[in-house]
Amino acid sequence: MSWGHPRQMDTRCHTGGGSWWGVGSPPAQRGGGGVPEVEESVVDLSKNQQLIAELLAKRQRLHAYEIKKILQGVLGHGSVYQALSAMEGKGAVTSEWELPGKGSEGGGPPRKYFKLTTLGKDLLEIAHARDRATARAERRTKRSTR
Repeated sequence: MSWGHPRQMDTRCHTGGGSWWGVGSPPAQRGGGGVPEVEESVVDLSKNQQLIAELLAKRQRLHAYEIKKILQGVLGHGSVYQALSAMEGKGAVTSEWELPGKGSEGGGPPRKYFKLTTLGKDLLEIAHARDRATARAERRTKRSTR
C-alpha cells in the first residue's frame, strides 16, 4: 500500500487540529513530509468500542451503567468500562460527572456521562466503511471460489 498524501487515502480522519491521520500505521519515512507513524489503536475503534459508539451516536449521552445494561449479554461489565476508558483516552468520547438530583428526581450516586465527540463520529464512520469493504471482499472471495 502506498502512503501518499494523507488526503488521498480512502480512510482518513481529521483531528480538528490541522493534521490528518490515516488509519493504520504508515511505514516510517526519511526526510519528513510524510504521514507521522501512529499506533493503529489510537485511530481505530475496536468492535467493543464500535458498539458503544453506535449507542452514543443514537442516544447522544449515556452513563456507563446504562451502556452496560443495554449491552448486557453482549459485553461484560469490565469490557464496557475498559472500552470507555480507551475511547476517552483517544478523544472519541468526552465525559462529565453529574451529581445526584441534578438530572433526576431520585438522587443516587454521582454518575459519569459519556458523549461521542466529532472525532468519535468520524472513527465510527471509518469503522462502518471498513466493515462494508470487508463484507464486499468476502462476497467476492466466495464467488471466486465456486
